[in-house]
Amino acid sequence: YPRVHYNLGLLALRRGNPEDAASAFTRAATFNPSDAGARAHLGLLALRRGDAADAEAEFQRALSIDPSQRDSLNNLGTLYMEHREWARALALFTRALEKEPFFLEAAYNRAVALSALHRDDEARDALRVVRSRLPPEERFDPYRKGVDHLLAGGRP
Repeated sequence: YPRVHYNLGLLALRRGNPEDAASAFTRAATFNPSDAGARAHLGLLALRRGDAADAEAEFQRALSIDPSQRDSLNNLGTLYMEHREWARALALFTRALEKEPFFLEAAYNRAVALSALHRDDEARDALRVVRSRLPPEERFDPYRKGVDHLLAGGRP
């Protein structure tokens, strides 16, 4: 039952045990090689331990299984952003938004990439859309600060 291993991985993550989570997601992916979600979680765990190469490989595996896997598109784009590969990142965020137009994190990341590429008019338009969609909860304050910073002419 590969899904049981996947669920055990999620439970281990919630309990703050990344080693058990990685083991469970690896078993899920082994028993069900078409489990894009398990691969995506393995990519996130690789990011957490600072292994960018492994994270990229896992996100790529997830996308080879399911090219529309929005979280892998966004997370791989974020990885490319961290390495200042703005054009590659922008392409992935755009793909994620084609799959889910209201994916707030990808919309914000796309706006950041546009700004970094000096596509300022597009970036401002995208940032205004992001600002209009931000829920009022405090947990979205980092996005608000980022939007305000970029709209004021700051750079990523």
